[in-house]
Amino acid sequence: MRTRPPEVAATWVARLSARAKTVREDQQGAIMVLGIFMCSCIVGVLWYVAGLGDAIVYRERMQEAADAVAFSGAVLHARGMNLIVLINLLMAVVLAIRVALKMLILALTIATVIFGIIGLIPFCCQWALGIADVTGQAASRIQDVLDEIDPIIDEILVALHELETVIARVVPPAAIAGSWQVAEKYKPPVKEGAGAAVDEVANGLPVEDGTEDMLCGKAGEAAAMVIAWPLEKIGLGKGASMFEGFMSKIARAGSGYFCEMGSGGNAPDLDSIYDDQAKDTCSKRQEQMQIDYNKLTTDWHTACSKTNPPASCMDPDPFTNETSMTYDETKLTLSEISNLKSLAAKVDAKYQDIKNFEDEKCQKDEKKNMKEKTEVPESKNSSSNSGNKKPMMTKKDYKNGVKNSQFMSLIYGETDFLGAGPRGVKVGAFKDRRVKEPAEPKSANISFAQAEFFYDCSGEWDTGSCNNEGGTHESAMWHFKWRARLRRYNAPNSYFDTALKLAVGEYGINAARFIPGMRFSGIGNSKLRLEIADAAKSSISDAKNNLVFH
Repeated sequence: MRTRPPEVAATWVARLSARAKTVREDQQGAIMVLGIFMCSCIVGVLWYVAGLGDAIVYRERMQEAADAVAFSGAVLHARGMNLIVLINLLMAVVLAIRVALKMLILALTIATVIFGIIGLIPFCCQWALGIADVTGQAASRIQDVLDEIDPIIDEILVALHELETVIARVVPPAAIAGSWQVAEKYKPPVKEGAGAAVDEVANGLPVEDGTEDMLCGKAGEAAAMVIAWPLEKIGLGKGASMFEGFMSKIARAGSGYFCEMGSGGNAPDLDSIYDDQAKDTCSKRQEQMQIDYNKLTTDWHTACSKTNPPASCMDPDPFTNETSMTYDETKLTLSEISNLKSLAAKVDAKYQDIKNFEDEKCQKDEKKNMKEKTEVPESKNSSSNSGNKKPMMTKKDYKNGVKNSQFMSLIYGETDFLGAGPRGVKVGAFKDRRVKEPAEPKSANISFAQAEFFYDCSGEWDTGSCNNEGGTHESAMWHFKWRARLRRYNAPNSYFDTALKLAVGEYGINAARFIPGMRFSGIGNSKLRLEIADAAKSSISDAKNNLVFH
């Protein structure tokens, strides 16, 4: 065995001792220990911040999806209501053809009667008989045309009413399908989602049959506007307005005659128009009598003042109803005296007419005279009343904000990628692998929102500025004012409210209902069972796969 010399061994031991002392006293790299510890903390914090960001983005995306789904469903319902409004207006336009022809026939018939009466005046107006013949033939030919198109108009009205019924039934389930399609656009994080207005799915849009009187009135307005339009184009705007107002009155007074609905083809009741015309005629007659009396009185006094010597002329005494006059017979000529007496007699006669004028008797006689001259003939052929030709109106129990105008959305989200944050925090903290990661609340994958469709008007529902224009209670279905809006959650249906309580807990429901400006999604009871989330997911999937269009 080879041995080292003693001096070599001593040198080697000295070197080892020096090296050990250097390592023991060296401080280089000491901060690395603390750095490794701090790096692990920083890694945990970064993962924590990343997890918070993912959760915020997830919740915002989920709520955005819920809002979009709810709003899109409400928009589809509002469009359905506006579509029914459009069909109501189309029904009025179609019926306006009949009303316009009926008005024209009535006007020609009245002209025929009036010109016929004028033509019977001896040695004066035989030319009027020719005009009466022309207007009579024109009225007969237009009536023939109307008899041909009457069945077509009825068929169109019935078909349009049936179309409104179909729209009212199809729109709610179609809104469910549309809301599901909107939810699909938010994948990921949305996994499944849809919305519904529960009452509408069962009962259709909140509309029911309106009244034929309303339809006829709108058709009369449309016909009057069409007839008055040429007058406005030739610069007779004032005359057009007067004509439109007059024809609108006639249309409302004789809706059965013009529209052939309800009371059939009976002649219109024009009593109110006759009354107005008779009152106006008698008033003007009385005014003219007073004007004539004043003129005769002035002429008489002027004649009295021009005689030489001037005569003394006194107006009729209210007790005797006669004038008094004094003059000098010896100085006035017989012609002057005769002229004064003649003028006085005219003043007395006119004064007597004014005193004996009876306004009530005048109006009665004028009304009778107009009825005899303008008797409206019965229609040759009354339109068939088979089939429903009524327009649609909102249901009697409907008003803005009721439960059957609410659309609810429910979104089920995918939370798998939210686990990256907790896992990163666990790695950074050197968490014991035997300790389970804290799971997010099962309600975190649920989001909901509420929207509604409404009639955009001012004031309360039953006021004239909203649904009671002109006392009809049908105005909402004659204007394109149906809109949609998001609103704070307010349980429109007990079934949905129960489902949400299971999904997000009582706290989440109350917070969404009462905290101003806040719509909660997925905040609730952290102890909910996994089965609840699975049930919600299954319900949405079943609803999507089993849509039935009623």
